Amino acid sequence: MFKVVLWHLRCLYKSLVTLLASLFLIVGENTVLVVSHALNEGGASLVLVEAVELLKKKGFRVVIVSPDVGNLESTYRRMGINVLCSTYFTKLIIKILVSKRWRMIFVNSLLMYEWVENAKEIPILWWIHEGRTYTEKYAHKISLAGKDNLYIYCVSEWSRKCLVDSGFNMPIGLLYYGTKDVINYSVSDREKNKSDTVSFALIGAISQRKRNIDFIKAIQILSKEVLQNTEFTIIGKQLAGDEEYYIQFLNSLKTSVKDIHYVQTVPHDKMADIYMNIDVVVAVSDDDPLPVVVTEGFLHSKCVLLSSNCGQYALIDEGKNGYTFQAANVKDLVDKIEKIYYERTRLREVGDAGRCIYEKCFTINRFNMALGKLIDNITTRGE
Repeated sequence: MFKVVLWHLRCLYKSLVTLLASLFLIVGENTVLVVSHALNEGGASLVLVEAVELLKKKGFRVVIVSPDVGNLESTYRRMGINVLCSTYFTKLIIKILVSKRWRMIFVNSLLMYEWVENAKEIPILWWIHEGRTYTEKYAHKISLAGKDNLYIYCVSEWSRKCLVDSGFNMPIGLLYYGTKDVINYSVSDREKNKSDTVSFALIGAISQRKRNIDFIKAIQILSKEVLQNTEFTIIGKQLAGDEEYYIQFLNSLKTSVKDIHYVQTVPHDKMADIYMNIDVVVAVSDDDPLPVVVTEGFLHSKCVLLSSNCGQYALIDEGKNGYTFQAANVKDLVDKIEKIYYERTRLREVGDAGRCIYEKCFTINRFNMALGKLIDNITTRGE
């Protein structure tokens, strides 16, 4: 209880500082406001760091505002960036800041739609990372009438589809994030660590949206041969608000016919070792705009198996650079696990083809080129 009170007091203090700073903030002609929904180390927040670094390289002064406090605040401050936190007085702070003459406003996440609604003339780049869970909840609340200063880009085809299905009738572009290439082992290392069994790993938070229990259900009905010659790992901690689902997940683990190795967390700097020692990266989510673990699977030349509601689904040529199954269809998931097992001699071939997806779509260089071109087009419009 004391920690909660302390957190709210800290947020209140930072919000008061932000309110005062907003009133007296002087914005130069080359200043960009970046609006982030969070400053924690979640996927959308982390990939924004690369975007901010690019803005600085292009000579822009950057100011970041967020309703959150978190570890990335210190990261940005070390980069020499002014960070404003607005947990309280949000509507007032929005009105104050959007009234200033920014070169551009970069809004990260659908959840920050109020900033988009209130900015009238300043060019806005809106990078949306959410899928159906959030578009169904928020899209009907958003008013974008007459917004000819708005440029919307989604992180994947799935995210874009969810926006369109929710009633967005504006042009929507596609902007994949970039992921640093952290490969530090050779093909010989990969072969040296290969066992005779086929190992599958499901990596990500435990939540109803992620449908982790579907993976456990599928394992229960695999054929005897496949069950005896496969290994399964689940890595992920409980997602806040999904406590009941997490209890169901733990019960499913306990009653599984096959021993499933479960680890709540692995430090990110140790994940390369995980990828090196598995064969297949699995994503069973019912709604996942662009899961980082799938992209990292491509990066590490691993075979991937993902649901039709994952953002990378559109990039898969079935059986050639990965495998897919229909979301929420356990029987289809079982069939694909068994197919991968019986085609196990092709795992390296499929994984190497997946690596080509990473190199074509998800490198930092590709991201910087695509985003850099967008920024140039938006900031020079009308000159």
